[in-house]
Amino acid sequence: MALVPPPVLDAGTPTLHATDYQPPRWLRNPHLQSMLSSSRMRLQRGLLLLAATGAVSEELILDGGDGVRLQGWHSHVEGREPKGMALLLHGWEGSAESSYMRMAAARMIEQGFDVVRLNFRDHGNTHHLNPGIFHSNLIDEVVHAAGDIAQRWPQLPLVAAGYSLGGNVLLKHLGETGSASGVVGAVAVSVPFRLDQCADRIGQGFSKVYQAHFMREMVAYIKNKQRQFQHDGSEEGLAALAALGSLENMRTFWDFDGRVTAPLHGFEDAED
Repeated sequence: MALVPPPVLDAGTPTLHATDYQPPRWLRNPHLQSMLSSSRMRLQRGLLLLAATGAVSEELILDGGDGVRLQGWHSHVEGREPKGMALLLHGWEGSAESSYMRMAAARMIEQGFDVVRLNFRDHGNTHHLNPGIFHSNLIDEVVHAAGDIAQRWPQLPLVAAGYSLGGNVLLKHLGETGSASGVVGAVAVSVPFRLDQCADRIGQGFSKVYQAHFMREMVAYIKNKQRQFQHDGSEEGLAALAALGSLENMRTFWDFDGRVTAPLHGFEDAED
């Protein structure tokens, strides 16, 4: 894909800093912000904003390499020539249907872009697409899927935004490939640069509420995958999950990675 130089910011382009964000007095508590951002009200707002753009959203099955298939949703305004393609990457236990993904898609469409909201493996009800189980280091398949998007629309400059784990994946890819990535502009939001330190921090204070939520979601994911294996008649997959033993009493990310991620993916332990 031919690289398109990023737009040059002129003197009138505003530059935003963290200190520029001043929430209303009632919303200054960061935990309240976190919880409201995941509320049903916020999810409905994302649905309405995306629908208001008039864009059509169509499913894509993208090539993740080595037989991996990833689902994306391509949103575009029919009859309009887009100025570029925006790839959006969700966070841990999020999906293409998360409120922030839909709201970001709506804003990019308003700015004249087409958008692909990508689901990582086994996210967004895609357990049936791949026999393997997800973990946070499956970066190559996301990169390969991005390459598939670039090949399908070679005439469009590619920009990308990643949230949380999606931002981690995006920055790692850009840091390793530089201009060869084909991405001409990128934004990363709330990135966990050090997953080990984040795993420690989420186990402290009020953040334990989020940790408990993630543990419920992650254990439910393994059980959903088990049901998929049963549906597919995958004896190998069922045997691998059965070998894990009980999924009870997992309270931390370290517990999950030590008892689930490491044995399933050939790591020595949670710190490997």
